[in-house]
Amino acid sequence: MTESMGAGTGRAYVDQRIDDIDRAAAVADLAARHWDLSRPVLLRHGMNAIFRCRDVVVRIATPNAPAERSIALARVLGDVGVPVVDPARSDVFIADGLSVTAWHFVESSGEPIDWCAVGRALRIVHAMAPEHLPIGLPQPHPSAFPWWDFDALLGEVAHVVDAAAVTGIRHAIRRWSGWASFDDRVVCHGDVHPGNVIMSERGPLLIDWDLLCVAPRGWDHAPMMTWAERWGG
Repeated sequence: MTESMGAGTGRAYVDQRIDDIDRAAAVADLAARHWDLSRPVLLRHGMNAIFRCRDVVVRIATPNAPAERSIALARVLGDVGVPVVDPARSDVFIADGLSVTAWHFVESSGEPIDWCAVGRALRIVHAMAPEHLPIGLPQPHPSAFPWWDFDALLGEVAHVVDAAAVTGIRHAIRRWSGWASFDDRVVCHGDVHPGNVIMSERGPLLIDWDLLCVAPRGWDHAPMMTWAERWGG
């Protein structure tokens, strides 16, 4: 059993994008040399920069907690039966303000995602007690994520958005102003969508736990109700 920060506290584990890809690539090269890996090749970037070094994937981020917490989380989740990618190393490489962790590369089977199996995995996650999560791992209330700070976001774009649209958005925000006041909170993945599931030979693996939070079960379930219709996948 591990000690936690306390349910509903802190920022998300990662809530800042990696925008300087040249900087991330340079750090990936340093990490690969440090760990004697093959030359890294960029796979994708967003909140993290993901590089492949043959059988190992290096993940570069600016987390709000020590990067070792993500490795500890993977082990805790694996121990209770949640299908996740296994860490390739237990140590973290840090350079130029960026943290690098190493994970086993998993080849996609190409099969459609088994969402029933994903649901079974989420049931295990939702049954976990927050105090069983690794020490120091953020357990934020999801309203703490910066993209839900509507006033700040509207302040950034209101001058380029149609005035009637801004009025409508503000009306919707006022109408649903109590959206963040909810009870019956559980541990949630926080970002379940097709891009965060790898369909492997052993079934679906849940990846990208950066937005783990303490929220209603619907925080994980609701996106899937309309995702295919609106976005495909």
